[in-house]
Amino acid sequence: MISSRQIKAARALINWTQGDLAEATGLHLNAINKIENEAGEPRTSTMERIQAVCEASGVRFRGQRGVEIREDMFEMLRFEGADYIRHLIDDFLSVMRGPQDEALICTPDERFFNESDPRQNDRYYKQMKKAGFRERCITNRDYHLFVNEDKSAYRWLPEKVLGTMTTSVYVDRVAFIHWRVREVLIVRNKSLAATFRGQFEFMWSQAKPFAA
Repeated sequence: MISSRQIKAARALINWTQGDLAEATGLHLNAINKIENEAGEPRTSTMERIQAVCEASGVRFRGQRGVEIREDMFEMLRFEGADYIRHLIDDFLSVMRGPQDEALICTPDERFFNESDPRQNDRYYKQMKKAGFRERCITNRDYHLFVNEDKSAYRWLPEKVLGTMTTSVYVDRVAFIHWRVREVLIVRNKSLAATFRGQFEFMWSQAKPFAA
């Protein structure tokens, strides 16, 4: 199990406050403070949750003393079944922290998100308004249900260009959503995310805005 000193060091490496870590893990700020000050014995599940969130943000723990940043890690997470969208939104919200973050989505029809699990869709947009992170979406010409109130965040391309899967680029991750089989694959890699971000920007430059 990781140590309280490693948690402090991990926060310093990714420039997080105790409040940031509390929000990302869903723990109370007082709980984080007590753990770091070694006041009491935290549950193993609590420490595992903190470790998972830190690792998802690019930290590598070594034993009970070492902490480092993974410069270009390559990890894959695969979720399927009834909760696959919940797992995707969990990952989104664990790293999308403010106005400096932007989700770039390319989807044949954004209604897939809402129809798959409306609760997760609502949770995503509620947190987007609270945290202030941004979103742009390329979808089909016939789409009219603009979940994001900012219509300028949408542009359209022909359906044959969009394909049948949804891709989403955010921070250092690319998510591939296969709606028909109810599956999402999340790949964490800075270089891959940068590649897909560049592809999105090119497609965005070619896409057409929706009429105001």
